[in-house]
Amino acid sequence: MIHQCTSKVSQSPFPNFKPPPRKPSSLIAHCGSNLELDSKPPAIRLGPHTGRDPNVKKPGWLRQKAPQGEKYEEVKESLSRLKLNTVCEEAQCPNIGECWNGGSDGIATATIMVLGDTCTRGCRFCAVKTSRNPAPPDPMEPYNTAEAVVSWGVDYIVVTSVDRDDLPDGGSGHFAETVKAMKRLKPDIMVECLTSDFRGDVEAVSTLVQSGLDVFAHNIETVKRLQRIVRDPRAGPIPFDVTHPKDETSSQSDWMKSQDISPNLIRKRKLKDRKILHLKGTLASTSCRESTPVMTQQVVRRVGSTQEKKRRGDGALLFFGSREYEQSLSVLKHAKLSKEGMITKSSIMLGLGETDDELKETMADLRAIGVDILTLGQYLQPTPLHLTVKDYVSPEKFAFWKDYGESIGFRYVASGPLVRSSYRAGELFVKTMVKQERAKNTRDITM
Repeated sequence: MIHQCTSKVSQSPFPNFKPPPRKPSSLIAHCGSNLELDSKPPAIRLGPHTGRDPNVKKPGWLRQKAPQGEKYEEVKESLSRLKLNTVCEEAQCPNIGECWNGGSDGIATATIMVLGDTCTRGCRFCAVKTSRNPAPPDPMEPYNTAEAVVSWGVDYIVVTSVDRDDLPDGGSGHFAETVKAMKRLKPDIMVECLTSDFRGDVEAVSTLVQSGLDVFAHNIETVKRLQRIVRDPRAGPIPFDVTHPKDETSSQSDWMKSQDISPNLIRKRKLKDRKILHLKGTLASTSCRESTPVMTQQVVRRVGSTQEKKRRGDGALLFFGSREYEQSLSVLKHAKLSKEGMITKSSIMLGLGETDDELKETMADLRAIGVDILTLGQYLQPTPLHLTVKDYVSPEKFAFWKDYGESIGFRYVASGPLVRSSYRAGELFVKTMVKQERAKNTRDITM
């Protein structure tokens, strides 16, 4: 009886009924009727888009072997033992295997990153961790760095740092002490410092220049038009000569707090064909026509207080914002002028959508302030949340830019898909430059 009951229930009461055809999903309707059932859906683009499909495979010239080897493990062990950070690991440098294994000269080295492993800025190309309040610098870091460098037996070392906008001097004093510690243990070592912009503080720049370093490097990163897409807005300062006279008791961060200025986005609205991003105390406009919202060259705030109007004039505009490009140039220029014979260096990433004319303009601006060395390399997206790659520049085009750079006056140009600002390419040439400058300074002193 139970069997019969079950059999009856399983039969359809409407044997001739046919269900209506299912409507295509939004995905099938969007992609067209030819979409096969077993085909993969379009990939989701996570990072800010600059024009290229992030799922396109890298060309063969960008492929590197996985880092390994005896010397690689030795360097890794010494860094771990001394609690040191490297930009090689934090920024996911593709050349880590070559440098840590010794390269062509067999001498293993790494680019030390001082002031901790956490940056106060969040540039959209960089994989280094970020935080508003990173841990205080390790007071033993300068001496541990010197110990590691001496143990490697190198005669040329690159030291870099995270941005530390939370420190009064931007970390320049700690950075300078690291250089001095290395020079004390090994006086003939050549030190290249790849620095932040210190928020444009020339005193911080001078502190580091006078520490005994041999090469002052600061990266301009990209062409002028793309600065606000690529770099953190805090790389462009609020000028003291316009807003508030700097004195011995005030700092830029204190002044920003007093004016209730913050980079936090609090609301958006549209105005005709332009998008207005309202920041707390600032106003930045961006074009809706851009594939990625980008702050324009002028970021302004209407001066509202009566006191400010009396001091600056009724209805005055306070200019903020996209000064990253000019600030980087001013830092490099001040470093060049702060010490006789100082070698300066900068770097540009390619593949972010720059044009040839824009790149030539940036190279000309760097030469105009006396920059000696330039490195050009391919931008690679470190994670899906970072800027996507616009295009992959061929090795032949990199060779062209090397020739062009040297033709307009750079003393040396390292240009290639895997070249990085702290890469060892051209290290021998830079060593020769440093030795020549040292010999020249010695002759000047004796005379």
